Amino acid sequence: MYGAIEAGGTKFVCAIGNENLEIIEQVSFPTTTPKGKWRNYNFLDTLKSYFNVPIALTTDVNAAAYGEYVKGYEKKISNIVYFTIGTGIGGGGILNGELIEGFSHPEMGHMKVVPHPKDSYKGNCPFHGNCLEGMAAGPAIEKRNGVKGQDLSEEDSFWEIEAYYIAQCMYNTTLMLSPDVIVLGGGVMQQDHLVKKVRNQFKHMLKEYVQIPKINHYIVTPKLGQRSGIIGGLALAEKALYNARESIH
Repeated sequence: MYGAIEAGGTKFVCAIGNENLEIIEQVSFPTTTPKGKWRNYNFLDTLKSYFNVPIALTTDVNAAAYGEYVKGYEKKISNIVYFTIGTGIGGGGILNGELIEGFSHPEMGHMKVVPHPKDSYKGNCPFHGNCLEGMAAGPAIEKRNGVKGQDLSEEDSFWEIEAYYIAQCMYNTTLMLSPDVIVLGGGVMQQDHLVKKVRNQFKHMLKEYVQIPKINHYIVTPKLGQRSGIIGGLALAEKALYNARESIH
């Protein structure tokens, strides 16, 4: 049996699952702040002080990417990039079956984007202003329009602006990493019309410069729905246990 905790900007999801990564029980706890006092908190060592078991720690979006890789696509493809577009924007990736990690985790949501000609908004990222998160995350949508994205009409012209920023991210990701698939999750992407707009904007930007899989199978929403992160957490727990046992032999 494995346990997983997905700590996001608006909620904590806790689950236990079996060796088939099937969720046996799951509970969610809403949080009142995206950041709070988590900065520089030694989360891993605190957990280890309470539990004498192997523990894996990564970002929520890395876990979601791993969940899609292991359970969503059943390891039939080796290169996946996952973006969550919600309270913030984050990106994680699987390259040749392994998480993309270096001196730290990727911060793909803070890549710079070119402002849309019809968008005068300056961005709300406290670090970079008009980076992708500053221009396209949920709070930026609400500050522009006075309502949350979920309450904005599908016909509103703003969605083309939103798609323009997300498509730039898809364009950069494609040229840098050449993934087999790009998955778009998070609350903002729970509107079916948006992924279609992103695909159209992306095709216009790419101009067939490189050959990609069929667009409807290349830029997609999660196969696992909102469970990508927590299932990825279970899969990483399984991997941590396997690695711990291997190190003994």
